[in-house]
Amino acid sequence: MFSGSDTRPASRVTHGRAETQASGAAYDLFAELLDGSAGGVAVTPASADRQPDGALEKGEVMTDVTPPTHVSGVPLDSRAGRRLKAGEGGWAEHLGDRLRLLPSLFVSWLVANAGVVVLATGMVALGFFVTKVLLSVDAVVRADEWLPIWVEGQRTPFLDDASYITSNLADRYVLIPLVGVALLFFIVRRRWRMGSFVLQSALAEILCYALVVYFVSRPRPPVVQMDPFDLSHSYPSGHVAASVAIYGSLTLLLAAHFKDIRLRVAIWALGALIPLSVIGSRIYRGEHHPIDVTAGVLMGAGALCVALFAARTSRRVAELRKERHAESEVAVDAQFDFRSDAPATVPVDASAEAPA
Repeated sequence: MFSGSDTRPASRVTHGRAETQASGAAYDLFAELLDGSAGGVAVTPASADRQPDGALEKGEVMTDVTPPTHVSGVPLDSRAGRRLKAGEGGWAEHLGDRLRLLPSLFVSWLVANAGVVVLATGMVALGFFVTKVLLSVDAVVRADEWLPIWVEGQRTPFLDDASYITSNLADRYVLIPLVGVALLFFIVRRRWRMGSFVLQSALAEILCYALVVYFVSRPRPPVVQMDPFDLSHSYPSGHVAASVAIYGSLTLLLAAHFKDIRLRVAIWALGALIPLSVIGSRIYRGEHHPIDVTAGVLMGAGALCVALFAARTSRRVAELRKERHAESEVAVDAQFDFRSDAPATVPVDASAEAPA
């Protein structure tokens, strides 16, 4: 740095940045060689204000925690969004690492459909075990038919109306608008990944139910049915499965949004009460056996897990792609800075330096 009292000739200054940098580097090297013989490290004038590589600035705190990567569709400050983040070392993280080259939205639907096939295979196997093995035992048949027969004798006009209302909580006339409103809300709030999670929970249950009832057939209970549904589709209960999958996904996101433990317990209690009321109404209306509604709970929970796993895997892929894009931008910027910091070559006029 030159002060106002610098009396060096102008020709010395006009030699450019290269000479100044070279002289400063030589001075530093010479000072370090002198201090090295004494076993110490001295601070030279040229490096007095220089921070070593990797040093922390004033006020910074050293930490090993990697800051979260922001991806579209889920805000970083969203408590509910944490439910859709892959756990460290979990299956969703490992699968996301392998599928990182694919678009995250495509990964979400790919994983969800593969999970539905696995879930449907398990439910079909369970259905064959129930219809071919368990129901071949007369004691199991009588025990499974006892509750629907007993409930039929307890029917009243009030209970008929109440069961109709609670049963419709899991019917398509209620669930389709509910999922649509939730999806629209999440999209407007720029939380479309949460909306995709709820939608995938519903679609996973629908697809799984269609596959299961195609292969497994079981007659409904030997009572008067109060709803006009297919008499051979007793196993599993689609209403119960839909209530667990859809209301469960909404409860998972809504409960995580609040910090107050009392609110969270109340939300989870309501989220559990709806499927329980659907279970009671489906048995009351003579549509399903206890084994059927139990299978419906398993299928609904499975559909919810499939959608949650797909959402977490998709977010992991989105984070990896965002990090890779950021690293490429840093590399490009570093290359550009290196070129811009390189000393410019000053052309020399050979005729001006030639002797007269």
